[in-house]
Amino acid sequence: MANQFTSEWNDEIIQRMLELAKIHKLPKVTKMINKEFGINKTYSSVRTKYLRVKDSFQPSVDPIKETGYKETIKYHEDGTVTKNTLIKIANSVDMTPTFLLQAHGFKPSEWKMIDCDNSVWNQHNKEDGTVTLYSSKIRVKPKENEIDILDLENIIKKLPTIHIPKNKSIKPSNLPYLNIPLYDMHWGIADYE
Repeated sequence: MANQFTSEWNDEIIQRMLELAKIHKLPKVTKMINKEFGINKTYSSVRTKYLRVKDSFQPSVDPIKETGYKETIKYHEDGTVTKNTLIKIANSVDMTPTFLLQAHGFKPSEWKMIDCDNSVWNQHNKEDGTVTLYSSKIRVKPKENEIDILDLENIIKKLPTIHIPKNKSIKPSNLPYLNIPLYDMHWGIADYE
């Protein structure tokens, strides 16, 4: 169990302390938050924190939760999934299919994006400043009968090595000949005339 010095004050504990302080006296508030959060704050630390934050406390707000936007997931008969959600990203991020799949919680190795619809707007709050929010709606389907590069690499590694013996029955003749291996042709494009 954490003690009064090692346990941190977080927004949830502070918010609850302020709510309880409206109804109860601080010694009772101390016991209640210690029991509720499994912490070991002293009356002195609760009183000090209460006096410090009672007039100025503003809980941090997640801009995505603040909008009240509902995330929706729809499963279709053909096996595709449509997911509509808010994502918070930096302006410098490329909106690639891989990035969007990961932002929506899909593994790019298992899902393929069929359709994508994004809209963007800015929201301002005191803590984060102006935040760019994207409403993103994607339609994905599971990858079937498609080989990922890593899967292909694993398949190739499992293949047995085959050694082809040299054919000793063919003896080289004493006639001069030119042997040019196909992999070693260095002719330029102008030599084909």
